Amino acid sequence: MFGHRSDGRKVKNIPPFFKVIPNIMLTRNDSQVYFKQDIVLNGMDEYISKKAKEGIKLSYMDIIYATVVRIIAERPSLNRFAMNR
Repeated sequence: MFGHRSDGRKVKNIPPFFKVIPNIMLTRNDSQVYFKQDIVLNGMDEYISKKAKEGIKLSYMDIIYATVVRIIAERPSLNRFAMNR
């Protein structure tokens, strides 16, 4: 009934800092961070080339999607949202 959601569960043992954040960042736009970072992808380029020689076609996005799925599976606490502050 009240306080129960089908798309999540209440986390009760979070640090005080994370309890305060929804009160500071009231809208979704407040919590967005934009920055530019150059990343060297030599290792990824070599991996993609190696797989291409094996007949497997990969792109950067294929590797990024696989990485995101693995991170969410290994660290489920990263996949959180705040409801009603």
